Amino acid sequence: MKADPGNARKIKSVFPVLLLIIGLTIVMSQDTWGVIREPDVRFSKEERDWLAAHPVIIAAPDPDFPPVEYYDEKGLYQGIAADYIALIEKRLKIQFKIVHLKNWDEVLEKALTREIDMVTAATPTPQREKYLRFTSSFIELPAAIIVRQNVRKNLAMNDLRGMKVTTVYRYAGHDYISNMYPDMALDLVPDVQTGLRKVSFGMVDAMVANIATASYNIEKEKITNLRIAGESGFVYRLAFAPCKGNWELNNILEKGMALITPEEKQKIYRKWISLQQDSLLKNRKFWISIGGGLATVLLFTGGILAWNISLRHRVEEKTAALKQKVIEHQIAEKTIEESKTRYSQIIDNTRNGVAVLKAVDGGEDFIFLDFNKSGETIDKLKRDAVIGRSILKVFPALKTFGLFEVLQGVWRTGRPVRHPVSLYRDNRISVWRDTFVFKLPCSEIVMIYSDETELKTLQAETMRANHLASIGELAAGVAHEINNPANSVINLAQILINECAAESLERDVAGRIVREGNRIADIVGSLLAFARDRKGRKNPITVRRVMTETLALTQAQIQKDGVDLKIDVAEDLPCFIGHLQQMQQVFLNVINNARYALNRKYPGGHENKILEILAEMVINDGRAWIRVTFADRGIGIPGDIIENVMDPFFTTKPAGVGTGLGLSIGHGIVSDHGGKLRIESNDGEYTRIIIDLPAGEKNEPKNSYC
Repeated sequence: MKADPGNARKIKSVFPVLLLIIGLTIVMSQDTWGVIREPDVRFSKEERDWLAAHPVIIAAPDPDFPPVEYYDEKGLYQGIAADYIALIEKRLKIQFKIVHLKNWDEVLEKALTREIDMVTAATPTPQREKYLRFTSSFIELPAAIIVRQNVRKNLAMNDLRGMKVTTVYRYAGHDYISNMYPDMALDLVPDVQTGLRKVSFGMVDAMVANIATASYNIEKEKITNLRIAGESGFVYRLAFAPCKGNWELNNILEKGMALITPEEKQKIYRKWISLQQDSLLKNRKFWISIGGGLATVLLFTGGILAWNISLRHRVEEKTAALKQKVIEHQIAEKTIEESKTRYSQIIDNTRNGVAVLKAVDGGEDFIFLDFNKSGETIDKLKRDAVIGRSILKVFPALKTFGLFEVLQGVWRTGRPVRHPVSLYRDNRISVWRDTFVFKLPCSEIVMIYSDETELKTLQAETMRANHLASIGELAAGVAHEINNPANSVINLAQILINECAAESLERDVAGRIVREGNRIADIVGSLLAFARDRKGRKNPITVRRVMTETLALTQAQIQKDGVDLKIDVAEDLPCFIGHLQQMQQVFLNVINNARYALNRKYPGGHENKILEILAEMVINDGRAWIRVTFADRGIGIPGDIIENVMDPFFTTKPAGVGTGLGLSIGHGIVSDHGGKLRIESNDGEYTRIIIDLPAGEKNEPKNSYC
């Protein structure tokens, strides 16, 4: 790389102007010129509580961002931000711990995962505002376009299309270019020095970086073949940035910044900005050129005066152009803000759940960057409880579900994938999902999913209804074949009873035949009633009738299992308005669940293998209810899942034993009857299913089932 002191002088000449602009910015941003001699800081209760919980504030700087912040040869934290931190620490009497991380990317990673309390100098961007909250800025540095000296023309950002451009990975300038110029080819580098060397050696065409940091490194690296070709339109508005969850720290830092006087701020800037000027002011050739310039001024005073007039006009033109650029910049900012608002509204108002994820650990895990309102509803989670957390910690069964492998595949290949409708179930939720996954240009993963549980429930209900219809058709055909011979047996047995002596063995046997024949007829009748269309009209019915017809279907199995059945139905219970077959289905499901729980706990016989059924009248809120309680002393239900047992498809039984629909459908039937179904249980001890039904009148019409 050929040295050219003249070119170096040109790029250094921007510093007096830069110093003036920054100085004016600082002065104009102040609310007061007074010097605070003895600051009186008043913290709110929330701020005091936060400081008590965080006696040492963990702060992470960019390790290589001079003159804003960096570590010197001795490993000491230096720069503009470091001086601000020191003043705030002194004024507020708080303590910071500066952690030395290897690069800026690691700083942002630690902020995202909340392993630190704050970032010491960062510029707000839409990406960062998801997990950082920014104070007011303490310095504003324009980002410039830097090229080699042999590139003569001035450039704007639009001129860089088709060129190879470098910028520092995850700096605010990177976010700005990605958002505003997504089609621009970027060669991302880990630090400013690497980018400047690439431009100098012709490996890339241009670099976008803030003027102060670029100039500092150009001086330090003695690079002489670079120049500033134009403005990028972006300004680094550097501020302190507390991490998500530390919002009180934002207010604390603002109060600390308010205690720093304008003179102290100017002193900080003169200290660090002037660093770039030392070598220039001590340069002998610089003073020779200044002397030559003064001689020229003395010889051509008249020409200079004329030139000044021309220059004034040019300044006015430039000022007007600058104002126009400011207006355009404000319009652009407004457009970005409107786009951001529009995006948020679209995402939050869609019925589908939307989650934005970022791959970590080389795609071995993903963390949440965003999560919409529909996702909160579907997954029963709050957004604040999800952002920044691992997807495997939020959804522990994701690998079994098969979606985690899809996320990894999309992240590696970039090809979108639809994960078919499947049942996701863990200890917290049970839900059917239809999921679509795709990758954004910034490598973030978007997961869009819908809740298909209601549809699946309806499909299962339809299937059960079809099964019942099939049973009904079969039962209707079989009933005729069974009832005819059964009636013949009963009639013949009755003839024997009439012809045999009163105390004879034959008469006793014939009586038993009649009773068993009638029992066969009752079972067939109950089977037919249960299999009839469930959409019939509701009528006044009694709990005793529902219980009798239900037990006709299941009592033999209860006796076979060795379950001691205890039933207590109050004699004076009124009717309730209901559908006999539907309530039969509810009672049958509850009894079968109790049998299963008792058999699990007591595979053989046991004195505690008891199912108690109690029906009674209760008064709640001034209203009469019929309460039916089913109590068993089986295995019970764990407390962490008891709230989920009435969710569709949620079951604690092994695969093939239960569908997870019984209690869900039962709850729906009871609710449709104006009643309530609730569960009380203690894991390993007992379960009580309590059904409350609105009581009707005691004297019902003759065509009722009462």
